[in-house]
Amino acid sequence: MIYGPESIDGDARAGERAERELGALLDYLLRERGFDFSGHKRPSLARRVRRRMTAVGVDSVRDYILHLERTPDELVQLFNLLLINVTSFFRDPAAWQALAARLPAMVDPRPDAPIRVWSAGCSSGEEAYTLAMVLCEAFGEDAFAHRVKIYATDIDEEALSLARLATYPSKALEPVPPPLVERYFTPSGSDFVFRKDLRREIVFGRHDLLKDAPIPRVDLLVCRNLLMYFNAETQERLLERLQPAFNPGGLLFLGKAEMLLSHSRLFTPVDLKLRLFARAQRAARRRPTSRVDYADAAGDPAHDEESRARLRAAFSDAGPIAQVLVDPTGRLVAASRRAAQLFSLGAREVGRSLSELAFGSADLHACFERAAIERRAVQLREVERVLPSGEKLFLDVDVTPVLSGPSVAGAQITFLDVTQARRLRVELRRANLELEAAHEELRATRLELQGLTEELQTTNDELETTNEELRSTNEELESMNEELESTNEELQTINEELRQRGTELNQTHALFGAVLASLHVGVAVLDRELRVFTWSSKMSELLGIRPRDAAGRHFASLEGPLPFGEIAASLRAALEEGKESVCTIDGGGPRGDASRLEVRVSPLRGDGMRGVIVLVGEVS
Repeated sequence: MIYGPESIDGDARAGERAERELGALLDYLLRERGFDFSGHKRPSLARRVRRRMTAVGVDSVRDYILHLERTPDELVQLFNLLLINVTSFFRDPAAWQALAARLPAMVDPRPDAPIRVWSAGCSSGEEAYTLAMVLCEAFGEDAFAHRVKIYATDIDEEALSLARLATYPSKALEPVPPPLVERYFTPSGSDFVFRKDLRREIVFGRHDLLKDAPIPRVDLLVCRNLLMYFNAETQERLLERLQPAFNPGGLLFLGKAEMLLSHSRLFTPVDLKLRLFARAQRAARRRPTSRVDYADAAGDPAHDEESRARLRAAFSDAGPIAQVLVDPTGRLVAASRRAAQLFSLGAREVGRSLSELAFGSADLHACFERAAIERRAVQLREVERVLPSGEKLFLDVDVTPVLSGPSVAGAQITFLDVTQARRLRVELRRANLELEAAHEELRATRLELQGLTEELQTTNDELETTNEELRSTNEELESMNEELESTNEELQTINEELRQRGTELNQTHALFGAVLASLHVGVAVLDRELRVFTWSSKMSELLGIRPRDAAGRHFASLEGPLPFGEIAASLRAALEEGKESVCTIDGGGPRGDASRLEVRVSPLRGDGMRGVIVLVGEVS
């Protein structure tokens, strides 16, 4: 089939419309729930959104957004699908075995040195507890309790709630070797609970890798099958954020679909097959010249005027750098001349808290608390400030604790104007781009003169492109596989519920049959049309009519020793008016012997049910 320009343009317009609609949905999710999916791969997101749209029976994204606004529960269903929580214990056993073999050489050999491990995207906790078992086996339980701290984070609060329970069904523990199950889990009914004494070393918390600051000084970061959901640009940005968080010798443990081939400047492969990477060497970051261990302040310096006076005397406002001094409670003690000019500070601002001052912010307050806790300088880079004139300034903020013996006497906050440096960096970046463009033109000229080199380069580029496409396809296939696993788990859960309900139904049916067989009277249950629904064996014995001959027939149409037609009036009275009736009838039994039969007619009413019960018994 040959496609003309019109069909190609139509496909392009349809693709653009679908992209706009998906973008509108992602904007809605960002506004309503604060989740930013802009960095995720669009095909995977579109596939999962279409799955929910099919489930609720809508055809367009616009209608689906309206459905989300009207049905809050659907928003929960959508997030559970977008945040795929597919995990298990010891996923890829060979990779975990290789990691366990490298752990002793990876961490500080000193017996009292802490070991910090981060499980990013921990979902319902199986990965975090797998790490706990591996570390216990590598270092021993005593060392684990004294040295190891595992930080397990995820963006999904519902999954974190399940992880904190540390309770799993026996089926979930199938990948765990039996000796480890016996050593680290305690039976609780039909489930198993991870040991509480080891559970205390695992800290679960909500964390957004794209927004929140990374956990610092980690020896091992386990981030398996998480990067593959992000596009290439977001992956690179995320890895740049994570790279400084590692201790020297720390390892990054990825999933089997994640390669990091395009990020070699940040991480170098340790074992490419098992997806183990180490942080690339870089210049050491400047550290404070001294670190002091803190003890709690003996008194409250905020109310110690003599202490405040000494602080003011020790604080110099000379120089062009803006500086302020705050006490341990975050209240302003003094400000340099430049700070007073920059933030319009006067005598009336002295004693106010950070949140009340012009330069105060949530980030600055958090840095102040962190500096006080960790007893070291904390920095904020390129904080934007808009002056009343409309001019923008960019400031580097350093929060340095001021120590008085073993106590924290306050903190010095320094604001360094880096606006010009930032502008120069932008200009330098632009100049570099122009220089790169010039080099590209020169390279193109040389390639035109060297035909053979051009062919080889083209072939090489095609191979690299193909390799990148294969890697991307592999990630997409792995993502689809996890979606299928998630769907399969849902189907297994539904199947188990149906099996249990079938068992309960069979038990109820057997009990009902046993009750009917144990009665000394015959029982017939009629529906609202007075057709036979249930015909007991005793009824067959009394009237000589088999259950299969009576089932589904109108009661008045039956033939036997009872005047079925005459009883019909009593049946209608019971059905319509709820009246009970009892009568005694002389009739021949099924074997030709004479008998008197008592017929009792009662209404049947229940939840969604309506009918008549007919009881027939012999009168002695």
